Amino acid sequence: MGEEAQVDFGYLGRFTLEDGSPVKVWVFCMVLSHSRYAYYEAVTDQTVATFIRCHIRAFEFFGGIPRTVLLDNLKAGVIRPDFYEPLLQEQYSEFLAHYGCAGRPCRVRKPEHKGKVESGVKYVKNNFLKGLEHRNFQRLITDLKAWNTGVCNQRRHGTTRKVPAQVFHQIEKPALLPLPAQRYEIYHWEERK
Repeated sequence: MGEEAQVDFGYLGRFTLEDGSPVKVWVFCMVLSHSRYAYYEAVTDQTVATFIRCHIRAFEFFGGIPRTVLLDNLKAGVIRPDFYEPLLQEQYSEFLAHYGCAGRPCRVRKPEHKGKVESGVKYVKNNFLKGLEHRNFQRLITDLKAWNTGVCNQRRHGTTRKVPAQVFHQIEKPALLPLPAQRYEIYHWEERK
């Protein structure tokens, strides 16, 4: 309980912005491994800043922090994948240290090592996305939030046969690390001549 969260991005397709222009959209997913309590967020890129902001909002959604984050070898989190000594992206590593947790990359080309979040991405595509009747990005954001709390975390989970929200509130939330007094500040790195 409170030991591990798994994170990943999944592609949702093209949506339209308010001005009518098309945009590619991904879903960020963080799943707590014990309770399967999940956080989803729609994003338009997979930059380091977006990746960190999604983590921050997920931790605040949970009201606590897991001790480890199991992540894919995406460039926003991992610079050099290695089974024994992976190199995490510098700002992402500082962010994790600020929140008191550790990042643990999966083995290269082994998505089954983070099967809980892989299933979470599949679930959002097969459940939420298939029932969506519009392609508006702003509506997608609000609809996804409502689905996340009202459907996803309230259903009887297919593997555990328990309701994630109940397991989370009764057992896992007290086991999470507390949130720090201040949010992590994201900064921009740039080389200049």
